[in-house]
Amino acid sequence: MKKPENNSNQNLGKKKGITLASWNIRGKNDSTHNSKWPRIARIMRLKRITILAIQEERTIEEDTAQIEAVVPKIKIITNGQYSSKMGVAFAINKDLVDENNLHHEIMIPNRASKLKLKWGENQELTLINIYALNHKKTK
Repeated sequence: MKKPENNSNQNLGKKKGITLASWNIRGKNDSTHNSKWPRIARIMRLKRITILAIQEERTIEEDTAQIEAVVPKIKIITNGQYSSKMGVAFAINKDLVDENNLHHEIMIPNRASKLKLKWGENQELTLINIYALNHKKTK
């Protein structure tokens, strides 16, 4: 009798639960100018975070290919157009979600994004990631 082939992608998005998180990372680099993305990826894997909504990520589309080369288990979908201002992104744990089942829509450049994903057999999940400034007077 032949064993069935193990296709790891066929079980993606079919888990019973999903872990979502949000994090204002206050820039893509730490105080020593090292990228925060490897640490973000490590935390996502350890905590089994499926999708992380990130604010103040300050990453433009061209940066994502370089980041994904360093952290290949994470798919980054960014809304940033300027690397020195604001920006929101979704970080997707590829071990838990099939990246082909995602649809991203920029609602407000650098401020708000919507992510839709197919979950399970016939469910859809819609997430909205918003970055809103605080006024210095209200702090």
